[in-house]
Amino acid sequence: MSLRVSTKATLAVARKLIENVVKGNPAFKPYKGEHGNASWFLIDGDPHTGVANQGKDVIIWAEIDNAFVQTDDSLVEEQISAVRREQPGLIDRAPKEFDLTVWNKIGAICSARTKATNLKVPSCKLSVNPGRFLVLPPSVSHALTIDFKRLDSDNLALFSAENFSYETYKEEREKYESNKNNMDKVITVWIGPFRGPEDRARRDIRPIYEKVKKDIGNPKIKISFHFRIFTFTRIGWVMDPNAPKTEQVDGHYCAVSLTYMNYRDAKNAFRKILINHDGNQKIHCFAGSDWHQEGKDRATSVTGKAYSGAVEDTVFNATYTNF
Repeated sequence: MSLRVSTKATLAVARKLIENVVKGNPAFKPYKGEHGNASWFLIDGDPHTGVANQGKDVIIWAEIDNAFVQTDDSLVEEQISAVRREQPGLIDRAPKEFDLTVWNKIGAICSARTKATNLKVPSCKLSVNPGRFLVLPPSVSHALTIDFKRLDSDNLALFSAENFSYETYKEEREKYESNKNNMDKVITVWIGPFRGPEDRARRDIRPIYEKVKKDIGNPKIKISFHFRIFTFTRIGWVMDPNAPKTEQVDGHYCAVSLTYMNYRDAKNAFRKILINHDGNQKIHCFAGSDWHQEGKDRATSVTGKAYSGAVEDTVFNATYTNF
């Protein structure tokens, strides 16, 4: 026997759910849930967790086998009493904070379980309307199946207005995933520029490279030293609108070419380098092309600030090429 549940999401989240399934992953990621690292679904009734559904217009139906579900009829009232004891007066002083505290505690408890929780919500301080929630923990996220066949028909008006179709988007993502093996698996880290004698530049570069090396994983590594004059084109956000559109930077560089087994490993390393070395103006990470090739001495800076460039996806609000 299966338990049918529903939830509402934004169209952006609905797209992400489709992408997750096409990749072979669970649709929902409970650790990103709004209450206690769990995903919440309605079973019946009209209980309320205090989270506004503004913009969550896409109706999503799903089901989960009862073998992965346990029933809990007392947890809500137990946690209301527990928070009253732990934080006396909070319910009168800050009622919304009280509600949020209780729901987060309930979510955290359910998130730690090895089964999803069929949670009874009585008519109480937290919710005037009674009902039942399914609280999904990370441990059984794989057991929840979305009824994608209903997605288009249940959201016909919204999808028509947005020119969106589940089947069309699913086909696009399947094609995208199948083409990933043909994508570039090379990223290049340029460390520099350092002016002055080459031997001194090499000494200055060495400790920086050792720090970067901790984040690159296990690629095939090719290292070379160059004296280069780079022309960077600024096409991103720039504080001064009258600033030059191009910038020339010269000096000694260490170019580290990293070739990975697959594009996903390259992408993960690229992101990690961006996160951990964003503040170091001597580290420039390029992706999507082997920058040792001739004619690759012109790069585009999409952020207008960091010389990280050229991949087709959104990475930390900057657009790049190929990943």
